[in-house]
Amino acid sequence: MNTDRLEVESISKSFAHANSTINILQDVQFSANPGETVAIIGPSGSGKSTLLNILGLLEKPNSGSVKLGESELQELSQKEQEMFRAQHIGFVFQNHHLLPQLTALENVLLPTLVNTNIQVEANEILDFVGLKERKDFYPWQISGGECQRIAIARGIMSASKLLLCDEPTGNLDEENGQKIIGLLKEIAAKNKVVVVMVTHNVAYAKQFDTCYVLRSGRLVNEGV
Repeated sequence: MNTDRLEVESISKSFAHANSTINILQDVQFSANPGETVAIIGPSGSGKSTLLNILGLLEKPNSGSVKLGESELQELSQKEQEMFRAQHIGFVFQNHHLLPQLTALENVLLPTLVNTNIQVEANEILDFVGLKERKDFYPWQISGGECQRIAIARGIMSASKLLLCDEPTGNLDEENGQKIIGLLKEIAAKNKVVVVMVTHNVAYAKQFDTCYVLRSGRLVNEGV
């Protein structure tokens, strides 16, 4: 039984600025089971990316906790957090951040130690995202939608428990954006990982299992 449930409890984040405090996140909490998809929408500057960074152990909250399975992530040492992130958490960004000098397969292999077994897995993941025939192509030789699918394949290599997506459809047209949304839902169901996506696109957000609105630092479920 997969017990890698994501539990976010009372996360708050603020920054000191001059003589005042700027509250970015206030008492944010939600949970998701393996295989579920969570969308978070909200205006620019509402703290969506900050929340993703906290979930991905790239930033520390001022208070609150993130639990993934049996692991209390904030209680891990910095070295343990780095190891946990490398082994269990994948990232997909609006700009795919592929290295132009590497092929599709080599970009997917970036989060790993290259060996034969891992290369077999990387080929299987490229096949899963529909790009096995493009494995020896460079990013400049393929379309933007295909580059983003490669970026998702790279994220899957690390995402044994959690896949975090920051505006993954932001630079794509509607057709390719919809393909990415379908692919993320398929990844969650097939690999039994939690997928959390922040987006400005309400239509895409509605297709996920749960959709929250981040407003004034607080997370609400308004059934959008």
